[in-house]
Amino acid sequence: MRQHMRPHRNVRMIPSFSCLPACFIPLTKPSPPSQVPPDMDDEDGGDINTDGPTPSVTQDQESLESPCRYKHLLPYNDDEITSSWTRTLQPHLYVETDASSMPLLGIESALGNKVLRWFMDDREDKTLKFVSMVGPVGVGKTAIAMEIYHRLQNRGGEDGNLLCSATAKVSRRPDMKKVLLHILSQINKPAAAALALASIDKLELLVHNISQCLQDSRYVIVIDDIWEESDWDIMVDAFPQNSRGSRVVITTRKGSIARRCSNFYNNGLVHEVKSLDELDSKNLLLRKAFGCEINYPPENFKQVCGEILRRCEGIPLFINGMANWLQEQRQKVKHIPNYSMEEVPQLLNSMERACSSSYDDLSYQLKVLLLYMSMFPEGYLFQNDVFYRLKCEEFTGYPSTLSMLDIRMDFVELLDRNLFTEVANWKGNHQLKESSFPFKLHYFMLQFLVSKSADKRFDCTNGSLSLVGRSKCTKKLRWISLHRPDPDLEIFLNTRDFSHTRSLAISGKIDGVPLQKFIDLTVLDLEGWQHLKIEHLSLICNAEMLKYLSLRNTRVSRLPPEIKKLFGLRKLVASHTQISELPSEVCKLVYLEVLDLRSTKIRLLPEHIWKLMWLDTLLVGGEGVNSNPTIIEAPEGANFKLSILETVDLGECSAGLVEALGFLQHLKEMCISWSFRQCNDARLEEALCSCIQRWLGLQSLTIHCGLGYPMEFLASLHNPFQNGYFTKFCVTGGRFVSIPQWFRGLKDLRSIEITVCRLEQEDLEILANLPSLKFLSLSLHFVPEQEIVVDGVGFTFLRTLSLCCRVPWLTFSEGAMRYLPYLELKIGGGSRSEGRIPSGLENLTSLRELALHYNAWYINDSNVRTIVDAVTKGVANHKHHSLITLVINGNEYQEEYVQVSGDGVGVAIIRCIQDKNDKLQEAEEDASRATGSESKIEIVDAPKLYHQSTASLGSRWYPEDGH
Repeated sequence: MRQHMRPHRNVRMIPSFSCLPACFIPLTKPSPPSQVPPDMDDEDGGDINTDGPTPSVTQDQESLESPCRYKHLLPYNDDEITSSWTRTLQPHLYVETDASSMPLLGIESALGNKVLRWFMDDREDKTLKFVSMVGPVGVGKTAIAMEIYHRLQNRGGEDGNLLCSATAKVSRRPDMKKVLLHILSQINKPAAAALALASIDKLELLVHNISQCLQDSRYVIVIDDIWEESDWDIMVDAFPQNSRGSRVVITTRKGSIARRCSNFYNNGLVHEVKSLDELDSKNLLLRKAFGCEINYPPENFKQVCGEILRRCEGIPLFINGMANWLQEQRQKVKHIPNYSMEEVPQLLNSMERACSSSYDDLSYQLKVLLLYMSMFPEGYLFQNDVFYRLKCEEFTGYPSTLSMLDIRMDFVELLDRNLFTEVANWKGNHQLKESSFPFKLHYFMLQFLVSKSADKRFDCTNGSLSLVGRSKCTKKLRWISLHRPDPDLEIFLNTRDFSHTRSLAISGKIDGVPLQKFIDLTVLDLEGWQHLKIEHLSLICNAEMLKYLSLRNTRVSRLPPEIKKLFGLRKLVASHTQISELPSEVCKLVYLEVLDLRSTKIRLLPEHIWKLMWLDTLLVGGEGVNSNPTIIEAPEGANFKLSILETVDLGECSAGLVEALGFLQHLKEMCISWSFRQCNDARLEEALCSCIQRWLGLQSLTIHCGLGYPMEFLASLHNPFQNGYFTKFCVTGGRFVSIPQWFRGLKDLRSIEITVCRLEQEDLEILANLPSLKFLSLSLHFVPEQEIVVDGVGFTFLRTLSLCCRVPWLTFSEGAMRYLPYLELKIGGGSRSEGRIPSGLENLTSLRELALHYNAWYINDSNVRTIVDAVTKGVANHKHHSLITLVINGNEYQEEYVQVSGDGVGVAIIRCIQDKNDKLQEAEEDASRATGSESKIEIVDAPKLYHQSTASLGSRWYPEDGH
């Protein structure tokens, strides 16, 4: 997954491969148990049983020459050394191929066009190349690594160079001496045997011996499943950077390890392995479960297959596990008309082992944090508010003294370990979002955590309700999470004592919860609870220990005056409700720190709200320019602690009210909605400028206004933000004449979104000289009359450039934006202008993804075709063209066109995209027929996970019934 973390300035950035699917299936019957033990189907998880006898050389050679070469990867005969310490790189069921050597499903084109094309090309560049495979458990990292390994083995030595090859599985808490001896035994068996008998204690000697053996050879090494940076630090010097065309591949679940390992090499790259798409997932499941030629499941398994695909979310390990289960069930229920959905297991043993290996490696504090995530319903999108909720919790195991930053850093570590799934394309292109975007837990990881929490009596959710409800254990339940109706719920609620419960979450269609029994809560999350009534709110107000209360996305229309009794409340979330008036009693919540009133009908705030001295964050208004405004009247002497205020609609404010906002001198983040009327009122413009000049500590300023509104009055500001750490400036819709001069000297400015009416060399120099600039979204409100040249000076840390211009006449000179991995061009139609095209793309040496967008109405426009043609040729001429992902209107570029030259490439690409869309539509129809549903590989009435076309900030999960 992509991590949007600010890199250390002294570390060379290593670009990542684009997201490539990987799917590896046997198209024949599964291997016999004697060849692949059932406990080996976990990709990276669990320790390998090495107590058995070591296979002979003949056995190993036969396995390498067999068409099913991915059944196992075993060492050479190490009997002379010792069999007890060999760590072999073990296989997975889905790593096999059939005897006809059919292409591996979902991997052949991906590897041929990306990793292998770059990795196996040594005609001109003979230097050592290195790639880190990183991704969550079960996604196919080892299978990709072994595909590369075997293909390089088949090529053998070239130019008279001896080919040496070795593999090793490191795993958790390895004995590095045994790992290094195992590598040496595959390269130089006599030397390994001698060193093993000599009882060598110094690892440096083993590393030196391996390095000496490889120094003059062409070698390929696969190091699988690295868990700690220290393990890699020990062995890195064993692989010399010779000029023989050598290759090293490592796999890991941790992004930080992948980046660190790649940093050791000039030709080091990171490949993020992503899950399968819907079509490949369907093919994998059906072929594995029902046979090679099956395109549709049996009639009585249609709904079950749809549910399985939804749960597996494209992870091959999980799909294969469920396919094995389907094979067993098929023999049992041949004559049953419809297989019951209730019979589908929540978690297979193989999946539990896979999830357990990641969980077991965590520190105690991180385990507590991860278990806490099991309280949320399936498909829940985790955002920043979860950190505050966790801080309000009072439970043993997670230090209450931790700051919000500490909690965020713990969460970042979980993300780095790929324990969460990134929600891509959330409300726009995620590449352009500097702030964190939502993540969610995989279905089976959530089920594992629910089971683990129940075993430890850590919390109680719907997934563990029957177990906890019927248990005689009297251990106190601290956390309870209810998201769907359950037949055991009534008994559970009526027979348990909840006086020690500190956290309660309710959503969906749950009913009959006796809230009067939960009087000692500190956290109450009612987001999405459909049966919340005003009577419930009155009961809630008796929980005087409450610190966190969320009513988000409920039907509540007012807050009772009894809310004043929650005098310890720190965060109140009433967003996306029908509340039209905030009672004055809220102003008596003296410890309130966060008040979220977004997307409500509240027009005015109580006057005394500004006297809440601990209020740090106030969120009002809605989303966009035309949302329901909330008038903000900040009197002189208002709250001086308020640091976050958004979104303030100034449409109904006088100049005096606008200027009064300047009293909030401790603001760090400010979001404003600016109307057309204000853009013609000089007094309002002066008032806003006065406020900005007084916000000395402001770090982020966002202004939403109508399309084309003139914002040039902001360019007259005199050296604003000089005393703070201003990092983000964003103006949507409005336009400036040119880049404001006061941008100069903003050494911490990282993110800019701006529209200008001209762009001259001086403007480019201002942007290029911003030392921390990382995200730049630049819209040109004009058609360039002369070439815009980006030279090799500046833009040192720019990672994302989005340029919106109808005719992007842009040239990148040699050395320009040398660390830029992502470029986005938004173009428009118009008369064809010869020579007014993007050029010099080959000079963007770190480019790894280029996205081109245009309105579908312009698909046949001559200007669009000319630009598409120029961009295509520019990518084809790039030194690392095989590593660049070209995306046109959301469709990934077809690799077979990359070498096309001459006129008409743009036309070919556009036609290819049209054909691809037609095929995708046909595939969706086939999938719908296969699963008996009306949508993509989903059953009727199945709970829906995140989908980009339906997502909004107003709803963060979609299933009505939770787990």
